[in-house]
Amino acid sequence: MEAKRFTRQEAFGFGWEKMKKHFWFFAGALLIVMAASGVQSYFSHLNPKLFPVAHVVGTFVFWAVGLVVQMGMIRVTLQIHDGAPTGLGSLFADYGLFFKYLASSVLYSLIVLGGLILLVVPGFMWAVRFQFFSYFIIDKKAGPVEALKLSSKVTEGIRWDIFWFDLVGIGVVLLGMAALLIGIFAAIPTVMMATVYIYRKLLPQLAEHPRNSDKRGV
Repeated sequence: MEAKRFTRQEAFGFGWEKMKKHFWFFAGALLIVMAASGVQSYFSHLNPKLFPVAHVVGTFVFWAVGLVVQMGMIRVTLQIHDGAPTGLGSLFADYGLFFKYLASSVLYSLIVLGGLILLVVPGFMWAVRFQFFSYFIIDKKAGPVEALKLSSKVTEGIRWDIFWFDLVGIGVVLLGMAALLIGIFAAIPTVMMATVYIYRKLLPQLAEHPRNSDKRGV
């Protein structure tokens, strides 16, 4: 069966509309993300000889907080997409999935790195193939390896479409950064909502799971 298709226009259009509707919420959430990152950076730059405990503990704690908030941003985008109630508390709601998320993130990074070491193209394609692992952990409570397998299934036959979407998304974020950095408060939420739109669009492939990629697939 043919893989479910989407267009970049409809994905980014959806993301843009949701960003506008929830702009101030996203702005607050991004400020929390930036604050956690900034505090982590502060502790990581402390002189480890003068402040050994603060350097190690502070860096680890705020790195962990940043990872939990990343998970929370995925939860928030899922809730907004589905029309479910959300709030800043959702940024910390999935802390119990921390080790699953961490393990899968490490596996994903190693897979992509291995592809880049072997040949550049496999690295990019593997990045696309497994990129929805985080959504399956947060949305479906999948395990680290299971999440990667599920991402591979839903992207089957449509990976070039996702690759071009990702490139456009990177361009949107770069344009946002170029706009005196203020634009990132619109660009990042737009791309995140466009991404969750695609994730939800592809979920039916778990039931159908086509065995053969079409000529545009990878």
